[in-house]
Amino acid sequence: MEAALHFHCQWTTVERSIRTAVERAYKINPILLCKIAGYPLTCIPTASEFIEIIASYILHPSQPQTAPRHLIIP
Repeated sequence: MEAALHFHCQWTTVERSIRTAVERAYKINPILLCKIAGYPLTCIPTASEFIEIIASYILHPSQPQTAPRHLIIP
């Protein structure tokens, strides 16, 4: 993982830091996280879902976000 190499640490440290950020964001302001995601979050997102939410928001701030297919309940 490039981030681990850049910061001279283990990839597990980077992964744990991401999970900590996800947990804090969801615990402190779940409403804002749902707003950024553009859809209701029924549970804390995984690290990869969180990165997808944030990246999508940064890359397309004016477009409404949509829930990933596996989160859509028919």
